[in-house]
Amino acid sequence: MPQAATKVTRRPRSPMVEGFARFWANPSPAVLPPLLAEDVVGHFPGEAEPVRGRDAYVRKIARFLEMFPDLRLEVADHATNGGHHFIRWIARATGVNGPFEFTGVDRIEVRDGLVTENYVVFDSARMQQLSGM
Repeated sequence: MPQAATKVTRRPRSPMVEGFARFWANPSPAVLPPLLAEDVVGHFPGEAEPVRGRDAYVRKIARFLEMFPDLRLEVADHATNGGHHFIRWIARATGVNGPFEFTGVDRIEVRDGLVTENYVVFDSARMQQLSGM
């Protein structure tokens, strides 16, 4: 007897996940300030201390985009739990060794519509190896 086809249901994206996807499809640090709480905290791989404050957070993203101007992230999966948004992404960019791809996860906390904290997780050693940087 043939098996019935399985219907795949995609979860709707929260406004935060949609905004993340839009930002990383064509990233520009200039659009970030109104989306971030003044006291936002960013935790990035390889950093001994978190980045604190809106200006420092925007500078961190700008520096990353200076290293990889064609960096784009694609949302591969996501989940939302209250004000916490978990986004698994696939990054694509060009380094000194040519095009490369790596994956990671952001855990973004939102309060009153603003990002208050972000944990960015990816294998920075692997990204450096792939990019040649």
